[in-house]
Amino acid sequence: MSFNLFKNKFAYIFALSACVYFGQGIEGLPGSAFFFYLKETLGYDESKIMYLGSLIGLAWLIKPVIGYLIDTFHLTKRTWILLSLALSTIISIFIGIIPTVTIYRPNRADFN
Repeated sequence: MSFNLFKNKFAYIFALSACVYFGQGIEGLPGSAFFFYLKETLGYDESKIMYLGSLIGLAWLIKPVIGYLIDTFHLTKRTWILLSLALSTIISIFIGIIPTVTIYRPNRADFN
């Protein structure tokens, strides 16, 4: 007698669903390690870590707009790559030129 795990036709759907949810659950592990590295090793507070996370997520918000512009203006892959390299170079030079600004946010304890 042979044992067939997937003799039910819905077993494949269940197995694929389990793989998808496992992948979504394990996706957060590197983010947790990065959070604790920033907090414990570098000494960042939670608001600064969330601010950095929002900057990282900003690229995913801009992506649909860039896709729309590429489709509208019929840009080729070569043109798009050259434009993105030029923009990256300009932004890198700008970041290197501007001075580092430390933003002072007073704590409530400073006023007592």
